[in-house]
Amino acid sequence: SWVCQPEEANSNPPVAEFNVVNAHQSTQVFGIVPLETLAWPLDLMKGQFTSATPNTLNAHNDVEAVRAWFSGLRESSPATVDGYRRAIERLALWAIVERQKALSSLSTQDFMDFKDFLRNPPAHWCQRAPLMKSSQDWRPLRGPLKDVSIQQTMSAISRMFRDWHSSGYLMANAVAGVRGARRKEMKLDVMRSFSDQALRAIRETLYQMPDGPSRRRLRAAILLLQTAGLRR
Repeated sequence: SWVCQPEEANSNPPVAEFNVVNAHQSTQVFGIVPLETLAWPLDLMKGQFTSATPNTLNAHNDVEAVRAWFSGLRESSPATVDGYRRAIERLALWAIVERQKALSSLSTQDFMDFKDFLRNPPAHWCQRAPLMKSSQDWRPLRGPLKDVSIQQTMSAISRMFRDWHSSGYLMANAVAGVRGARRKEMKLDVMRSFSDQALRAIRETLYQMPDGPSRRRLRAAILLLQTAGLRR
């Protein structure tokens, strides 16, 4: 089981401030909670890829590594940090609650499974309407994520694990083997293209116009559309 301490009234905990408590202590047991109130199980604080040598993050476990990594983002914009927080929050909750694995134990297959999870999350991971994070009904997702959102999530996760690896905290970076989404084939909607009759009408209209700024603008527009391959 995993537990977390309740938020203090009117508190606004900073990003990536975590509590680590013993399951035998008198605390409330939660299911899926915001990252800042998550209590990490002691046996899931370090994983199989954690290096035994010193690291530049000065981290001894995943909790300290996450905290140190977010501390290094202080020069980033608030929007960037918030996006990274959502990504790491979802991954940490999924790893601990769903997989019961430490972040530093996740394999390449785990990360691929996480992407599939985001495409089809279970109902208890989703909330129907916006809620404050202090609400007991808060959930990390509003529903299945689109490919663009999944790519943004994985980009943030990839950056953290890459930094963990380069800092010496991890012996291996499992997320490096995860490939991006398959590029979707673009299809031309021929029903929205000009017909031959319409093209003849455009050409005749252009030729019948007297030389001047209007005709030159129209000719330039037609050439631009024709040669640049512009899309709607």
